[in-house]
Amino acid sequence: MDNRSKQIWFWFKFANPHIAGLAAALADRGYSVIFVTEESIPLERVELGWVVPDLGDARLIYAPTKAETIKLASQAPKDSVHICHGIRANGLIQYAQKTFAQNGISHWALMEKANDLGWRGVLKRIVYRRLFFLWKHRISGVLAIGYRTPNWLKQQGFLEEKIFPFAYFLPESINKQKPDVDREGLFRFVFVGRFIELKCVGLLISSLARANLDNFELMVVGSGPLEDELKLAAETILGRDCLRWVGRVLMTEVAQLVEQADCLVLPSIHDGWGAVVSEALMVGTPVICSDACGSAEVVKASGVGGVFRSGDESELTCLLRDMVKRGRQSGRERARLAEWGTKNLGVNAGADYLVEILNHGSSSVAKPPLPWCRY
Repeated sequence: MDNRSKQIWFWFKFANPHIAGLAAALADRGYSVIFVTEESIPLERVELGWVVPDLGDARLIYAPTKAETIKLASQAPKDSVHICHGIRANGLIQYAQKTFAQNGISHWALMEKANDLGWRGVLKRIVYRRLFFLWKHRISGVLAIGYRTPNWLKQQGFLEEKIFPFAYFLPESINKQKPDVDREGLFRFVFVGRFIELKCVGLLISSLARANLDNFELMVVGSGPLEDELKLAAETILGRDCLRWVGRVLMTEVAQLVEQADCLVLPSIHDGWGAVVSEALMVGTPVICSDACGSAEVVKASGVGGVFRSGDESELTCLLRDMVKRGRQSGRERARLAEWGTKNLGVNAGADYLVEILNHGSSSVAKPPLPWCRY
Protein backbone atom coordinates (compact mmCIF):
# COMPACT_ATOMS: atom_id res chain seq x y z
CA MET A 1 0.00 0.00 0.00
CA ASP A 2 3.00 2.34 -0.01
CA ASN A 3 2.59 2.38 -3.77
CA ARG A 4 -0.07 5.06 -4.25
CA SER A 5 -0.66 4.06 -7.85
CA LYS A 6 -2.64 1.11 -6.47
CA GLN A 7 -6.38 1.58 -6.51
CA ILE A 8 -8.57 1.44 -3.40
CA TRP A 9 -12.19 0.59 -4.15
CA PHE A 10 -15.17 0.97 -1.81
CA TRP A 11 -18.29 -1.11 -2.52
CA PHE A 12 -21.52 -0.01 -0.82
CA LYS A 13 -25.21 -0.33 -1.63
CA PHE A 14 -25.47 3.47 -1.63
CA ALA A 15 -23.24 6.50 -1.13
CA ASN A 16 -22.81 6.07 2.62
CA PRO A 17 -21.87 9.45 4.19
CA HIS A 18 -20.17 7.69 7.12
CA ILE A 19 -17.59 6.22 4.73
CA ALA A 20 -17.45 8.86 1.98
CA GLY A 21 -15.19 11.16 3.99
CA LEU A 22 -12.68 8.35 4.47
CA ALA A 23 -12.62 7.71 0.72
CA ALA A 24 -12.09 11.43 0.07
CA ALA A 25 -9.25 11.59 2.62
CA LEU A 26 -7.46 8.69 0.92
CA ALA A 27 -7.86 10.43 -2.44
CA ASP A 28 -6.33 13.57 -0.90
CA ARG A 29 -3.27 11.47 -0.02
CA GLY A 30 -2.75 10.60 -3.66
CA TYR A 31 -4.43 7.21 -3.80
CA SER A 32 -6.66 6.38 -6.72
CA VAL A 33 -10.01 5.85 -5.00
CA ILE A 34 -13.17 4.50 -6.60
CA PHE A 35 -16.52 4.39 -4.78
CA VAL A 36 -19.03 1.94 -6.28
CA THR A 37 -22.72 1.96 -5.34
CA GLU A 38 -26.00 0.53 -6.59
CA GLU A 39 -27.79 3.84 -6.07
CA SER A 40 -27.33 7.33 -4.65
CA ILE A 41 -29.33 7.57 -1.38
CA PRO A 42 -32.42 5.36 -0.89
CA LEU A 43 -35.72 7.11 -0.21
CA GLU A 44 -36.01 5.90 3.39
CA ARG A 45 -32.65 7.50 4.17
CA VAL A 46 -33.59 10.72 2.39
CA GLU A 47 -36.67 10.89 4.61
CA LEU A 48 -34.33 10.70 7.61
CA GLY A 49 -32.39 13.72 6.36
CA TRP A 50 -29.49 11.96 4.62
CA VAL A 51 -27.88 13.73 1.67
CA VAL A 52 -25.44 12.69 -1.05
CA PRO A 53 -21.98 13.02 0.56
CA ASP A 54 -18.93 14.84 -0.74
CA LEU A 55 -16.46 12.30 -2.13
CA GLY A 56 -13.79 14.85 -2.97
CA ASP A 57 -11.44 13.50 -5.62
CA ALA A 58 -12.70 9.94 -5.23
CA ARG A 59 -14.48 8.67 -8.32
CA LEU A 60 -18.13 7.63 -7.96
CA ILE A 61 -19.44 4.80 -10.15
CA TYR A 62 -22.97 3.41 -10.19
CA ALA A 63 -23.41 -0.33 -10.80
CA PRO A 64 -27.17 -0.94 -10.48
CA THR A 65 -27.30 -4.46 -11.96
CA LYS A 66 -25.68 -7.83 -11.33
CA ALA A 67 -24.10 -7.84 -14.80
CA GLU A 68 -22.59 -4.36 -14.36
CA THR A 69 -21.28 -5.25 -10.91
CA ILE A 70 -19.55 -8.42 -12.14
CA LYS A 71 -18.13 -6.63 -15.18
CA LEU A 72 -16.74 -3.80 -13.08
CA ALA A 73 -15.23 -6.19 -10.52
CA SER A 74 -13.69 -8.29 -13.30
CA GLN A 75 -11.99 -5.20 -14.75
CA ALA A 76 -10.34 -4.22 -11.46
CA PRO A 77 -6.51 -4.39 -11.53
CA LYS A 78 -4.95 -7.44 -9.90
CA ASP A 79 -3.11 -5.30 -7.34
CA SER A 80 -6.16 -3.23 -6.37
CA VAL A 81 -7.67 -3.37 -2.87
CA HIS A 82 -11.41 -3.54 -2.24
CA ILE A 83 -13.40 -2.58 0.87
CA CYS A 84 -16.83 -4.21 0.72
CA HIS A 85 -19.79 -3.54 2.98
CA GLY A 86 -20.56 -6.77 4.85
CA ILE A 87 -20.89 -10.36 3.63
CA ARG A 88 -24.64 -10.85 4.13
CA ALA A 89 -27.71 -9.01 2.82
CA ASN A 90 -25.42 -6.62 0.98
CA GLY A 91 -27.19 -6.56 -2.36
CA LEU A 92 -25.08 -6.72 -5.50
CA ILE A 93 -21.84 -6.45 -3.55
CA GLN A 94 -21.90 -10.22 -3.05
CA TYR A 95 -21.26 -10.72 -6.78
CA ALA A 96 -18.24 -8.42 -6.66
CA GLN A 97 -16.88 -10.38 -3.67
CA LYS A 98 -17.27 -13.69 -5.48
CA THR A 99 -15.47 -12.24 -8.50
CA PHE A 100 -12.57 -11.04 -6.34
CA ALA A 101 -12.28 -14.44 -4.67
CA GLN A 102 -12.20 -16.19 -8.04
CA ASN A 103 -9.60 -13.78 -9.43
CA GLY A 104 -7.36 -13.71 -6.35
CA ILE A 105 -7.88 -9.97 -5.72
CA SER A 106 -7.52 -8.56 -2.21
CA HIS A 107 -10.86 -7.66 -0.69
CA TRP A 108 -11.94 -6.77 2.82
CA ALA A 109 -15.32 -6.74 4.54
CA LEU A 110 -16.37 -3.76 6.64
CA MET A 111 -19.08 -4.76 9.10
CA GLU A 112 -20.78 -4.07 12.41
CA LYS A 113 -21.89 -6.58 15.02
CA ALA A 114 -25.25 -7.98 13.95
CA ASN A 115 -28.28 -7.30 16.10
CA ASP A 116 -28.61 -10.80 17.53
CA LEU A 117 -31.12 -10.07 20.28
CA GLY A 118 -34.01 -12.49 20.79
CA TRP A 119 -34.85 -15.65 18.89
CA ARG A 120 -34.10 -14.03 15.54
CA GLY A 121 -30.60 -13.41 16.83
CA VAL A 122 -30.08 -17.14 17.36
CA LEU A 123 -30.87 -17.74 13.70
CA LYS A 124 -28.57 -14.88 12.65
CA ARG A 125 -25.65 -16.37 14.56
CA ILE A 126 -26.17 -19.71 12.82
CA VAL A 127 -26.22 -17.99 9.43
CA TYR A 128 -23.08 -15.97 10.18
CA ARG A 129 -21.17 -19.01 11.43
CA ARG A 130 -21.87 -20.73 8.14
CA LEU A 131 -20.88 -17.62 6.14
CA PHE A 132 -17.65 -17.15 8.09
CA PHE A 133 -16.77 -20.81 7.58
CA LEU A 134 -17.15 -20.29 3.82
CA TRP A 135 -15.42 -16.91 3.64
CA LYS A 136 -12.75 -16.75 6.35
CA HIS A 137 -10.01 -17.96 4.00
CA ARG A 138 -11.32 -16.09 0.95
CA ILE A 139 -11.17 -12.51 2.18
CA SER A 140 -8.15 -10.54 3.35
CA GLY A 141 -9.74 -9.39 6.59
CA VAL A 142 -12.61 -7.65 8.35
CA LEU A 143 -12.73 -4.02 9.42
CA ALA A 144 -14.82 -4.50 12.55
CA ILE A 145 -16.96 -1.46 13.43
CA GLY A 146 -17.69 -1.14 17.15
CA TYR A 147 -15.85 -2.29 20.25
CA ARG A 148 -17.86 -5.52 20.63
CA THR A 149 -17.61 -6.58 17.00
CA PRO A 150 -14.12 -8.16 17.03
CA ASN A 151 -15.03 -10.56 19.83
CA TRP A 152 -18.43 -11.29 18.24
CA LEU A 153 -16.68 -12.19 14.98
CA LYS A 154 -14.36 -14.58 16.81
CA GLN A 155 -17.31 -16.19 18.60
CA GLN A 156 -18.89 -16.89 15.20
CA GLY A 157 -15.73 -18.58 13.97
CA PHE A 158 -13.88 -15.88 12.05
CA LEU A 159 -10.08 -15.89 12.14
CA GLU A 160 -8.73 -13.60 14.87
CA GLU A 161 -5.62 -12.63 12.88
CA LYS A 162 -7.86 -11.22 10.16
CA ILE A 163 -10.01 -9.05 12.43
CA PHE A 164 -9.10 -5.36 12.74
CA PRO A 165 -11.11 -3.03 15.03
CA PHE A 166 -12.41 -0.04 13.11
CA ALA A 167 -14.77 2.94 13.38
CA TYR A 168 -16.75 5.42 11.33
CA PHE A 169 -14.40 8.36 10.80
CA LEU A 170 -16.04 11.67 9.93
CA PRO A 171 -14.91 14.84 8.11
CA GLU A 172 -13.00 17.35 10.24
CA SER A 173 -15.24 20.10 8.87
CA ILE A 174 -17.77 19.02 11.53
CA ASN A 175 -15.61 20.78 14.13
CA LYS A 176 -16.65 24.44 14.29
CA GLN A 177 -16.29 24.88 18.02
CA LYS A 178 -15.25 28.33 19.28
CA PRO A 179 -13.15 27.89 22.44
CA ASP A 180 -13.96 31.28 23.97
CA VAL A 181 -17.76 30.88 24.00
CA ASP A 182 -19.52 29.75 27.20
CA ARG A 183 -23.22 28.94 26.70
CA GLU A 184 -25.70 30.03 29.35
CA GLY A 185 -29.15 28.80 30.30
CA LEU A 186 -30.60 25.40 31.17
CA PHE A 187 -28.43 22.28 31.01
CA ARG A 188 -29.36 20.84 27.61
CA PHE A 189 -29.44 17.14 26.81
CA VAL A 190 -29.88 16.10 23.19
CA PHE A 191 -30.99 12.90 21.49
CA VAL A 192 -30.45 12.41 17.75
CA GLY A 193 -31.72 9.38 15.86
CA ARG A 194 -34.66 7.38 14.63
CA PHE A 195 -37.74 6.97 16.78
CA ILE A 196 -37.75 3.18 16.90
CA GLU A 197 -37.66 0.62 19.71
CA LEU A 198 -33.92 -0.04 19.39
CA LYS A 199 -33.05 3.59 20.17
CA CYS A 200 -34.84 3.54 23.56
CA VAL A 201 -35.92 7.19 23.59
CA GLY A 202 -38.61 6.22 26.10
CA LEU A 203 -35.90 5.08 28.52
CA LEU A 204 -34.23 8.48 28.27
CA ILE A 205 -37.54 10.26 28.95
CA SER A 206 -38.35 8.13 32.01
CA SER A 207 -34.78 8.42 33.34
CA LEU A 208 -34.87 12.22 33.11
CA ALA A 209 -38.15 12.23 35.01
CA ARG A 210 -36.71 9.91 37.65
CA ALA A 211 -33.62 12.12 38.04
CA ASN A 212 -35.92 14.87 39.33
CA LEU A 213 -33.92 17.71 37.79
CA ASP A 214 -35.03 21.33 37.95
CA ASN A 215 -32.71 23.00 35.48
CA PHE A 216 -32.55 20.99 32.28
CA GLU A 217 -33.93 20.84 28.75
CA LEU A 218 -34.23 17.85 26.41
CA MET A 219 -33.74 18.55 22.71
CA VAL A 220 -35.02 15.73 20.49
CA VAL A 221 -33.86 15.50 16.87
CA GLY A 222 -35.04 12.88 14.40
CA SER A 223 -38.08 11.11 13.02
CA GLY A 224 -39.61 7.66 12.86
CA PRO A 225 -42.72 5.55 13.44
CA LEU A 226 -42.83 6.16 17.21
CA GLU A 227 -42.62 9.95 16.97
CA ASP A 228 -46.19 10.81 18.01
CA GLU A 229 -46.14 8.32 20.87
CA LEU A 230 -42.79 9.51 22.20
CA LYS A 231 -43.61 13.20 21.87
CA LEU A 232 -46.83 12.73 23.84
CA ALA A 233 -44.96 10.77 26.53
CA ALA A 234 -42.26 13.44 26.78
CA GLU A 235 -44.80 16.27 27.06
CA THR A 236 -46.79 14.34 29.67
CA ILE A 237 -43.91 13.11 31.81
CA LEU A 238 -41.41 15.96 31.49
CA GLY A 239 -43.67 18.87 30.57
CA ARG A 240 -43.49 21.10 27.52
CA ASP A 241 -41.28 23.65 29.28
CA CYS A 242 -38.47 21.08 29.50
CA LEU A 243 -38.84 19.89 25.91
CA ARG A 244 -37.53 21.15 22.59
CA TRP A 245 -38.85 18.81 19.90
CA VAL A 246 -36.92 19.58 16.71
CA GLY A 247 -38.00 16.64 14.54
CA ARG A 248 -36.28 15.70 11.28
CA VAL A 249 -33.36 17.78 10.01
CA LEU A 250 -30.82 17.31 7.24
CA MET A 251 -27.80 15.25 8.21
CA THR A 252 -25.60 18.28 7.50
CA GLU A 253 -27.40 20.23 10.25
CA VAL A 254 -27.00 17.65 13.02
CA ALA A 255 -23.54 18.68 14.22
CA GLN A 256 -24.63 22.29 14.63
CA LEU A 257 -27.56 21.25 16.82
CA VAL A 258 -25.43 18.86 18.88
CA GLU A 259 -22.91 21.64 19.39
CA GLN A 260 -25.65 23.66 21.12
CA ALA A 261 -26.15 20.93 23.73
CA ASP A 262 -24.26 20.14 26.94
CA CYS A 263 -24.57 16.36 26.62
CA LEU A 264 -25.65 13.92 23.90
CA VAL A 265 -27.48 10.81 25.10
CA LEU A 266 -27.68 7.63 22.99
CA PRO A 267 -29.53 4.95 25.04
CA SER A 268 -29.84 2.28 22.30
CA ILE A 269 -30.21 -1.42 23.05
CA HIS A 270 -28.31 -2.01 19.79
CA ASP A 271 -26.24 0.39 17.72
CA GLY A 272 -23.42 -0.84 15.48
CA TRP A 273 -21.52 2.38 16.09
CA GLY A 274 -23.64 5.51 16.50
CA ALA A 275 -22.08 8.13 14.21
CA VAL A 276 -23.73 10.94 16.15
CA VAL A 277 -21.41 10.06 19.05
CA SER A 278 -18.41 10.83 16.85
CA GLU A 279 -20.07 14.07 15.74
CA ALA A 280 -20.72 15.10 19.33
CA LEU A 281 -17.16 14.49 20.50
CA MET A 282 -15.78 16.30 17.46
CA VAL A 283 -17.73 19.46 18.37
CA GLY A 284 -16.86 19.21 22.05
CA THR A 285 -20.14 17.84 23.42
CA PRO A 286 -19.81 15.11 26.09
CA VAL A 287 -21.71 11.86 25.52
CA ILE A 288 -23.66 9.38 27.62
CA CYS A 289 -24.43 6.11 25.83
CA SER A 290 -25.33 2.52 26.58
CA ASP A 291 -22.77 -0.27 26.44
CA ALA A 292 -24.74 -1.67 23.48
CA CYS A 293 -23.46 1.18 21.30
CA GLY A 294 -20.36 0.34 19.26
CA SER A 295 -18.94 3.78 20.06
CA ALA A 296 -19.05 3.21 23.86
CA GLU A 297 -15.30 2.64 23.80
CA VAL A 298 -14.57 6.15 22.53
CA VAL A 299 -16.98 7.65 25.05
CA LYS A 300 -14.95 6.04 27.82
CA ALA A 301 -11.69 7.12 26.18
CA SER A 302 -12.88 10.74 25.95
CA GLY A 303 -12.82 11.05 29.75
CA VAL A 304 -16.20 12.84 29.93
CA GLY A 305 -19.80 11.67 29.88
CA GLY A 306 -20.29 8.01 30.69
CA VAL A 307 -21.47 4.54 29.69
CA PHE A 308 -24.34 2.64 31.34
CA ARG A 309 -25.55 -0.94 31.06
CA SER A 310 -28.05 -1.23 28.25
CA GLY A 311 -31.62 -0.92 29.49
CA ASP A 312 -30.60 -0.01 33.06
CA GLU A 313 -32.75 2.98 34.00
CA SER A 314 -31.08 3.43 37.39
CA GLU A 315 -27.59 3.72 35.91
CA LEU A 316 -28.75 6.12 33.21
CA THR A 317 -30.59 8.22 35.80
CA CYS A 318 -27.43 8.50 37.91
CA LEU A 319 -25.32 9.54 34.93
CA LEU A 320 -27.85 12.20 33.90
CA ARG A 321 -27.99 13.55 37.44
CA ASP A 322 -24.20 13.59 37.73
CA MET A 323 -23.81 15.46 34.44
CA VAL A 324 -26.09 18.27 35.62
CA LYS A 325 -24.45 18.34 39.04
CA ARG A 326 -21.00 18.77 37.47
CA GLY A 327 -22.32 21.56 35.32
CA ARG A 328 -21.68 22.39 31.70
CA GLN A 329 -18.15 22.42 30.38
CA SER A 330 -16.45 25.73 29.71
CA GLY A 331 -15.65 26.83 26.19
CA ARG A 332 -12.02 25.92 26.78
CA GLU A 333 -12.93 22.43 28.00
CA ARG A 334 -15.19 21.90 25.02
CA ALA A 335 -12.44 23.02 22.69
CA ARG A 336 -10.07 20.44 24.20
CA LEU A 337 -12.67 17.70 23.77
CA ALA A 338 -13.34 18.78 20.18
CA GLU A 339 -9.62 18.69 19.45
CA TRP A 340 -9.37 15.19 20.94
CA GLY A 341 -12.39 13.99 19.00
CA THR A 342 -11.18 15.41 15.71
CA LYS A 343 -7.70 14.00 16.18
CA ASN A 344 -8.98 10.49 16.87
CA LEU A 345 -12.28 10.25 14.99
CA GLY A 346 -11.67 12.46 11.98
CA VAL A 347 -11.14 11.11 8.47
CA ASN A 348 -7.43 11.90 8.48
CA ALA A 349 -6.90 9.64 11.49
CA GLY A 350 -9.07 7.02 9.79
CA ALA A 351 -7.18 7.21 6.49
CA ASP A 352 -3.80 6.83 8.22
CA TYR A 353 -5.13 3.91 10.25
CA LEU A 354 -6.63 2.14 7.23
CA VAL A 355 -3.36 2.41 5.31
CA GLU A 356 -1.56 0.88 8.31
CA ILE A 357 -4.04 -2.00 8.36
CA LEU A 358 -3.71 -2.66 4.63
CA ASN A 359 0.09 -2.54 4.93
CA HIS A 360 -0.03 -4.93 7.87
CA GLY A 361 -2.15 -7.57 6.12
CA SER A 362 -1.50 -10.94 7.72
CA SER A 363 1.89 -9.94 9.16
CA SER A 364 3.00 -11.61 12.36
CA VAL A 365 3.83 -8.27 14.00
CA ALA A 366 1.34 -6.57 16.30
CA LYS A 367 -1.69 -5.02 14.64
CA PRO A 368 -1.78 -1.22 14.49
CA PRO A 369 -3.70 0.25 17.46
CA LEU A 370 -6.85 2.31 17.07
CA PRO A 371 -6.15 6.07 17.00
CA TRP A 372 -7.58 6.71 20.49
CA CYS A 373 -5.58 3.80 21.96
CA ARG A 374 -2.14 5.14 21.05
CA TYR A 375 -1.37 7.40 23.97
